[in-house]
Amino acid sequence: MPSKAAKGITGSLSVIALGLANPSLSHAAAITITPTFESSITNDPNSAAIQAGINAAIAEIQSKVQTATATPLNVSIKFTSVSTGLGSSSQPIYYGVAYQDYRDALAARSTSANDMLALSNLPDADNFNGFAGMALTAPHLRALGLYNAADNAEIGINTSLTNLSRSGPQNPSLYDLQTVAMHEIDEILGVGGPATSIGASYGGSNLGSLDPFRYKAPGTFTHSATDTAYFSIDGGNTNIVTFNKVSGADYADYATNSTHYVQDAFGTPGTYRDLSTPELTSYDVIGYTVAVPEPACLAVVGMGTLVAIRRRRVRSGN
Repeated sequence: MPSKAAKGITGSLSVIALGLANPSLSHAAAITITPTFESSITNDPNSAAIQAGINAAIAEIQSKVQTATATPLNVSIKFTSVSTGLGSSSQPIYYGVAYQDYRDALAARSTSANDMLALSNLPDADNFNGFAGMALTAPHLRALGLYNAADNAEIGINTSLTNLSRSGPQNPSLYDLQTVAMHEIDEILGVGGPATSIGASYGGSNLGSLDPFRYKAPGTFTHSATDTAYFSIDGGNTNIVTFNKVSGADYADYATNSTHYVQDAFGTPGTYRDLSTPELTSYDVIGYTVAVPEPACLAVVGMGTLVAIRRRRVRSGN
């Protein structure tokens, strides 16, 4: 998934005093994703099928992912048809969120055994392995109750490379529209893509949402693009999925292997996938609630100044 670097600082946000009240853990609220379709889609002869495929992707995510409080999350995304790559997303990334505030927000929204396990492996301190800040997307910031950041997200899909519907004959040389759309929506919400600051201009002392769960061996955290890293919520003892390390693709997406996932760094033609254990566990431990049973093998019982930078990346097939 070749990516394009963020294009520079787009604004700064003033210092905000925040109260992170513990939510009622017996409640969760819906995530409502509202799509806007640009003329490149509405004027397409296959517009109805394209919109239906994107709406099916939205419905899949909304059916499996919720907020971890009683407060609904409304997300607006603009969709367009593009002619290069397979899929792309463009959105502001807000950095300068204190790691301690991020951890406190996760603790306040802990609703599952996986949450508790993940938190037990996150230090309750002002930094994680020397990283004092976090870089997060706007919907993720709102889901955590950290900042009411406005959406300015766009997703582009090269519909000419996709099977528009999962019903009827499928062209084995094309990619699944619904899978591509889910991949990009995940990234807007904070899973995959911008979930690591590796290779990003806002790196430095900032981690992405999944970086605190990035290991190369039990007990050994890594923030290196060259390490073979994997997603783990128990301090590196369990490898849930291996992260991509191919240069030019997103390092928070997944490496290509025999099992294909929505969040694979490179698309696979002739297949389609729905959200499964790696994506759903990611959503769970970064502050959302998943509306499906947890995998049994994992079930163990103030903010400073923010800066926004726009991040654009393009996904390709393989």
